[in-house]
Amino acid sequence: FHVTIIDNLDNSNEVAISRVEKITGKKPVFVKLDICNPAALEKFFEASDKFDACIHFAGLKAVGESVKKPLRYYSNNLVGTLYLLNAMEKYGCRSIIFSSSATVYG
Repeated sequence: FHVTIIDNLDNSNEVAISRVEKITGKKPVFVKLDICNPAALEKFFEASDKFDACIHFAGLKAVGESVKKPLRYYSNNLVGTLYLLNAMEKYGCRSIIFSSSATVYG
């Protein structure tokens, strides 16, 4: 399998990518991209080989911040996910795993 990571690094950093390589022994492709930017997401899918599946870890999940900034959370977690699902459908990627708590566990 081949792994491509897209991330806007809003809630992470590139050190995580080197950790994935260390754990798996495979270096993933990394593209800095925000799923809330539908034009960039479209360009990414159009330029890429077909994906078999998507694991979506881009959900924001800090309860306190979500109360203070609910529109940011709605935009990212709902609208961004819809942009991703639309792009996946258009480009034939029919499988998704969604987990907004990936950073809690690893």
